[in-house]
Parts: sequence; structure tokens; C-alpha cells
Amino acid sequence: MNKTILVTKRLTLAPLNKSDKSLFIELCMDPKVMEHCYDPSTLEEAEAGFEAFSQPWDCNSHDWLCFGITETNTGEKVGNISVKILDHKQHIGEVGFLLNPCKQGKGYAFEALKRVKAFSFDVLNLKKLKAICSTQNTSSIKLLEKSGFIQAAILKNNVVIKGKSIDDYQYEYMR
Repeated sequence: MNKTILVTKRLTLAPLNKSDKSLFIELCMDPKVMEHCYDPSTLEEAEAGFEAFSQPWDCNSHDWLCFGITETNTGEKVGNISVKILDHKQHIGEVGFLLNPCKQGKGYAFEALKRVKAFSFDVLNLKKLKAICSTQNTSSIKLLEKSGFIQAAILKNNVVIKGKSIDDYQYEYMR
């Protein structure tokens, strides 16, 4: 599965490789990008994260399959989007994404998420996808709802960011 390349009208989604490393690290360390996810990573944590997200993956894996998102025409890196199989027996997965702030608002996340949803159902044979986002992350909330995800739960005090407990929404999508 690590050779899987997904293509949309404007984007190429390919498993993380060395060309994605600098943007991956930059996004993980950026306080603005991470403000609704986690505390920003140190350089060492971001590098370790890149190594973990770029490991070989197959359908039996319990880790994330992370795709670097690249503008096909320009070769510019946009961000990354990942899918993880949470429950192999129930065919439930989770998606997550991070975009370069200068690439946000252009429909790239919507386009990438649409393609990863299709891959998740058609190739991975998932029956349900989940996504978790902060109750304060209006951009991700709008994206998930526009993409057909439905708010399924509020996860109270789900993560601690800068010493403060944060509530998250759990969204779900079933085909």
C-alpha cells in the first residue's frame, strides 16, 4: 500500500517521502497550525513523527497511512492527509489532515478528503470514517460538514493544549 498514489483534478496524494519532510515538520511545529490539535512539536518530536508517519503500511496495520498532498501542476507541497483503520473487524477508520496555512481556503482539503474517503471505502473496504476536531476549530468543522460528515459526539476534555483541557467533536461518515 505504500506505493498507492491518489490523484484528483489538482492534487497528487502520495505516501510520505523525503520531499514531504520539511513541510511536515514545519506544520507540526507551527503554533497556529497546531492550536486546535496538540501542543506544537519540538524539532525532535516532529522528526520522530515524520519517521512514524512514513513507515511501510498495509491493510492490516494499526498505524496511520499518511499521504503528502502536492499541487500536481506546480509540485508545491500543500500538506498531508492520513487514514488509520481503528477497528479491522467493524471496518471503521479515522481521517486527519494538516494544511499549510497559505494553501488553506482554496478547496484543497475538501478535494483531498473526498479522494481519501473514496479510497477508504473502495480500496480499504471501510464502512465508517471518523474524524476528531476541536469544538473551536471552525475551519475543520465546516470542511467535515461540507464533506458529508455528521457530528456524532462531544468528547469532553479530550486533549490538553497549552495546559488547558479542550473539548473535541467526533464526526462520522458512512457511505
